[in-house]
Amino acid sequence: MSTIEDPWPRLVPPEIVRGKVLILDLNGLLVRYCNQEEADASRVFGHQHVHLSTHSWYVPRVGLSAFLEAVRRDFTLIFWTSCVKRNADALLRDLEERSLIPARFLRSEPEIEVWTQAECTRYATTREGFRGGALYLKSFARLYDYNLVTRDVLLVDDSVKKNSTNSPFNAIHPRSYTPWTKEHAPHRDQFLCGTLLPWLQAWRQSTIPTPAYIRAYYRELGAQDPIEGLRSYWGDLVTPEPLSGLLFDDAILADRAIARSLFIGDVPAADVSVVVAGVDDPPVV
Repeated sequence: MSTIEDPWPRLVPPEIVRGKVLILDLNGLLVRYCNQEEADASRVFGHQHVHLSTHSWYVPRVGLSAFLEAVRRDFTLIFWTSCVKRNADALLRDLEERSLIPARFLRSEPEIEVWTQAECTRYATTREGFRGGALYLKSFARLYDYNLVTRDVLLVDDSVKKNSTNSPFNAIHPRSYTPWTKEHAPHRDQFLCGTLLPWLQAWRQSTIPTPAYIRAYYRELGAQDPIEGLRSYWGDLVTPEPLSGLLFDDAILADRAIARSLFIGDVPAADVSVVVAGVDDPPVV
């Protein structure tokens, strides 16, 4: 076992920095789709940009353009949303036309990927809260087609469940953006540039494997506990072979072992050590 000692790692060579891949969700993190009542309440709390896209009202988050400008410069950037492509394209086009994201953002070099529901793994479910009886999972198996190593990848998504097939510590899960509440009024919500961006820049400079880094520092964002979030959703579905066939199956072997131990309670959640043996094991897809 090797324990993390340096809480804020020092600068590392540029080739390591540029090698890190940042995957951003859209709805609930950068913008929020809402109904008419929620849109009206958002205006009451001071949001000036409340717009109607093709299928819904949406509210962009404070600091969105500056945040995207910074992460475009510092990371290999991918948008990944579970909505259908036509809706994602309409939203991004509308944001650009209203100058709410940087000019020519999606046509910059290197090109920014936009993945949608078609790139997700569909998991049929009868549980409440899922339209069409399905949960769309963001499986990192897709990244192997791009020769991207999951230890250099971070997903930022307000939904813990959508990261179910990966290492739970290849993602951070901020609380959902709700512009119709006092907490996310424009003068209060500085999350993107004031909290998330400095955290990402510290991760960018770290040589610690990403799952170990996230496991140590996700609480600094006020983010959701990924293990507790997964356990609250999947816990009552556990069988005698509790994790076969779905949970953590796209994680690198060493990370998968840690995640499974945490899920079934064999390892204290506060332990921030990382197994070194096996980190070079190839992913099993």
